[in-house]
Amino acid sequence: MRGRSRRVALLVVLVLAASALGLEVGARLLGRSRGRPFDAEALRIEIVTHLGAVSPRAFIRGGHQDQARAATAPESVILSPYTAWEDLGLQARIASDHEYYRQSESESVFDIYILGGSVANGFGKIGAAPLLARLRQDPFFAGRELRLHNYGVAGFKQMQQVMLLGYLFDWSHRPDAVIEIDGFNEAAIGAGNARIGVHPTYPSISHWARAAYGLRTDFELVRILHELRVKQDRATAFGSRLLDSGLWRSAFLGQVGKAILVRLRRAYVEQFFVYQSYVADHPMDLGSKGPRFDDDAEAVTEAVVTNWEESSVSMHAMCAARGIAYLHVLQPALHDEGSKPLTAKEIETGGAGPAWVDGIHRAYPLLREAGRRLSARGIDFLDATGVFKDHPEDVYADACHFEQHGNDLFAAWIAPALVAAARH
Repeated sequence: MRGRSRRVALLVVLVLAASALGLEVGARLLGRSRGRPFDAEALRIEIVTHLGAVSPRAFIRGGHQDQARAATAPESVILSPYTAWEDLGLQARIASDHEYYRQSESESVFDIYILGGSVANGFGKIGAAPLLARLRQDPFFAGRELRLHNYGVAGFKQMQQVMLLGYLFDWSHRPDAVIEIDGFNEAAIGAGNARIGVHPTYPSISHWARAAYGLRTDFELVRILHELRVKQDRATAFGSRLLDSGLWRSAFLGQVGKAILVRLRRAYVEQFFVYQSYVADHPMDLGSKGPRFDDDAEAVTEAVVTNWEESSVSMHAMCAARGIAYLHVLQPALHDEGSKPLTAKEIETGGAGPAWVDGIHRAYPLLREAGRRLSARGIDFLDATGVFKDHPEDVYADACHFEQHGNDLFAAWIAPALVAAARH
């Protein structure tokens, strides 16, 4: 009887092992047939990117003062006298690069700064390698070391980038080129701000008020914020375990794990919109609202576009005065109508609040027009909103962020534009 039980157990183990092997081989063959062979490191980076999107405590009241995390977590959000808020990782990069430019080695390196919001930050993480690889193919960079410095910050919008760039220059940072990647936050967050009575050109109220304690608290808000933090912790805990387990090395299990993380991230985002809707119907401190403004949708869009355009002029002027190449890139956005044939997965994961979607629909056509005016003024501008137009495959991870494939395509557009800007 025992011998039979052992044979049955062995058979079950063999069947499970064969099934696992079959699923693994099948997943790898499927990826290869679609022209995207499995790349474990690329999958790991995608998981890191999704994890990074849900890790910051920017939305959680008092999260920036979480002492258990503040000493070790680079994403811990703190107040800044210049850019409204920043994180410990940004502070560390500023100080590190300040020391770097005091060393002679920096003189032989072509340093590229990436500025913008979370899309810029994500590109600085997983788009850096393909961008630098393409740049190295150009004779202009022959024999010269290239280094990319990631100064994208989640939630940042103009004029925060202007202030950050000026702050970096005042700290004796001297990059050779600056790439500003923006548009989505200005359009979406600007409209979201206006909907709840905050000036559209002010920093993201969801970030700013959390860092500054600028919202009034009631029991229902506490409950909503508690649920937001529960969903955030659930996503970050799973993502961290997934990375530590090494399952991302498996084409099948890694993709399953990533899919679960994406689902947990979506639940977190949905709860954020519950929070945002609640805030829209409740008072906040006057210090969080900014100056009075015309809340008509067209007037809000005009304020957003004007601020975006003038901020680019200011950043270009700061760079030109120092002999630094400047490239302004208008990033693609999932809800920019006609910019990409969307997949079922992208539609499912690309949800955004009504104000954000309306902000994209209204502002993006005008941002493209403003971009043409920037070009006419001699500013290197790249309209990258059509980068995915001929790509019916999965590219977006949500309403604005790209997976590795999207960042590869984005890098292919940016590289020649940066070479042209650097040659001027």
